[in-house]
This record gives sequence, structure tokens and C-alpha cells, in this order.
Amino acid sequence: MVEELDRDYVRTAIGAGLPPRVVIGRNVLRNALVNPLTVLGLRIGYLIGGTVVIEAIFSLPGMGTQIMSAVQQNDTALAQGTVLTIALGFVVVNLIVDILHLFANPRLRGGH
Repeated sequence: MVEELDRDYVRTAIGAGLPPRVVIGRNVLRNALVNPLTVLGLRIGYLIGGTVVIEAIFSLPGMGTQIMSAVQQNDTALAQGTVLTIALGFVVVNLIVDILHLFANPRLRGGH
């Protein structure tokens, strides 16, 4: 956010007479949100992937435990289904992040 406030377009918008609240809300915040949204999407993926380890260590019931028991019992169908469900969740999270990118960064919207 601090880096975006030092950009030329911010000084130009404030110099043109726009209220600082409008400049920060519409321009600076949108441009500053792009990187944190990307990091958030990746971190959620890491959290989903870490469920197997955390659930195995702390003996918690869940998808990670289900994958571990399916692998130990050689139940390939259950293991594949569970992994597919987790992968689908990760894809949905990344799709939501991409849609939020379109709202946050107007340069990504196609004008054609």
C-alpha cells in the first residue's frame, strides 16, 4: 500500500482535485490488493495440502486421515476420490481468487 501511494498516478489524481478517500478507495487499494490475493490463493493451497500431515500428527478425523487410511488399506478408489475432492477444492479456491483479481484490477478486464 505504501509503494502504491508513492506512484505518479496517485499524485496526479490528488492534484486533479479528487478527494484522497476516492483515490485510495478506487485506485490505490485495488492496485495494492493484487499481490495479497495471489499469496492468499497459494497459502490456501498449502493449507489444504498440509491437512494430511496435521491430521496424521494430531490424530484428527478428516480428509487427510481418510487418505492415509485408504492408502494403508490399498483402497485406490477411495484414495483417488479423496484426492480428487481436495484438488477440486483447490481449483475452486484459485478460480475465486482469479475472479477477485478481475474485480480488483480493472486492467485485466478486456474492453473488446
